[in-house]
Amino acid sequence: MSSIVLAGFNLQAQSKDGMVGDFSFDDGNAINAITGKSANAVGVLYVNDRFGNPKSALYLHGSPRSYLNLGTDDFIKPRNVSFAMWLKIEIAVQGGTGYQFNPILLTKNSANDDFYEAYAIAYDFKVKKISAATSLSEKLQVRLNSADTISLNAWHHLVFSFNTDSMFLYLDGALEAKIYKGFVTPFLEGDSVMIGHSANKKNERYLCAAVDDIKIYNRVLSATEVTELYEAPNPNRLKHNLEWIAFVSIFILLIVMIIFLIVRKSRIELRKKELKNALNARMIELETRAMRMQMNPHFMFNALNTLQRFILEEDFENAQGYLSKFSKLLRKVLESSDEESITIEEEIEIIQMYVEIEKLRFGNTFEFTLVNEVTETNRIKIPFMFVQPLVENAIWHGLMHKADHRKLLIHFKKIDEHHLMCIVEDNGVGRSYVNKNRDLIKKKSLALDFIKQRIDIIHKATGIKGAIKIIDKKDDQNNSLGTIVEIIIPII
Repeated sequence: MSSIVLAGFNLQAQSKDGMVGDFSFDDGNAINAITGKSANAVGVLYVNDRFGNPKSALYLHGSPRSYLNLGTDDFIKPRNVSFAMWLKIEIAVQGGTGYQFNPILLTKNSANDDFYEAYAIAYDFKVKKISAATSLSEKLQVRLNSADTISLNAWHHLVFSFNTDSMFLYLDGALEAKIYKGFVTPFLEGDSVMIGHSANKKNERYLCAAVDDIKIYNRVLSATEVTELYEAPNPNRLKHNLEWIAFVSIFILLIVMIIFLIVRKSRIELRKKELKNALNARMIELETRAMRMQMNPHFMFNALNTLQRFILEEDFENAQGYLSKFSKLLRKVLESSDEESITIEEEIEIIQMYVEIEKLRFGNTFEFTLVNEVTETNRIKIPFMFVQPLVENAIWHGLMHKADHRKLLIHFKKIDEHHLMCIVEDNGVGRSYVNKNRDLIKKKSLALDFIKQRIDIIHKATGIKGAIKIIDKKDDQNNSLGTIVEIIIPII
């Protein structure tokens, strides 16, 4: 084995606390920080230490060509000594000969093959404990074992120290064992202080482990000093903190930039959306007005036809009554025609007026029932003239063509906070009769088309959906019993 001779080392250059060896392995080197000289590292790797610092610990492969030689100088082999280090054993290496241990630290007191340890620390892989020893000769050796087994692949802190009187073994900051020694330890002149190799042919063993922060003192450390070494913080914490602060700052800056871009893009999109919504709202308003301009003349044309018939038939009494009711209805419709929506109360009033006019026209030949389960009818608003076209269809295309026992039912009820349901039910001739008359189909589909278009427009403008469903009533012989129209009305 080759050795390092640190010639000309000034004992006064050692640290004030008696430290004579300090190997931190930072930045991938094995320099003694006390002397500035390098140890001889053979077949090793520089790996992450217990704090995760890269290339800040030394890795030994557990083979004859992988070890660390700290040198042969007398100042690293003092009579009173404390040897401290961090250790992570990865594998219990059972290859080799002799004693069943993996050597961690060793320097000799003689050239013998047995009891040659001046001071030694080893891992006894048979009992899985740390063992420390010092020998005077073959006749006198003092040994300490850790009280507990140690776990592999985990960092542990070891401190082995002795003077003439006593010997101590610390593991992870706690005193594991203490024993009376009673002799001055001799050292073999020119022998190296070895890490990870037994340097003996009879007992040739190796260490597979990572080692770090090896410190050698020329005195026995106190328990407090051992604890301080065990609890020593990351020496690169300031660097790591600065790196972390820089990383966090860059990350925050990046997040701020992303948020700024997102907000800027959102504002642009919002402006586009607002402009689009304004255009859509204007278009919907124009569509609604155009549709109502078609619906109102349609309704008035039918009413005036009836008035004309009364006059032509010289039924002036009914014509006068009809004209009176029609004028009231017309006034109510005109008052509401500029509004996008009306209350349920107003819609019911218009429907009742309209049905009274139609009953006059048919000579009061059909029964009319209106059921309202909606409360606060003066507050809840629905689209203007939504139900009246359905009532008109029921009378004109259902009841008008039935001989007798004509009945009309209108039923309002609330589904949820956004929707009402209106049911318009008649016992008229049904759609099967209407389908045979193309003119009736055209007139009926016109009203239904108006309502379907308005449902689509309201959905675009408010996001509230509506629907319309037509049900044909049949008897067991498939004869028509009338029609039920269910319309789900958006609450405005």
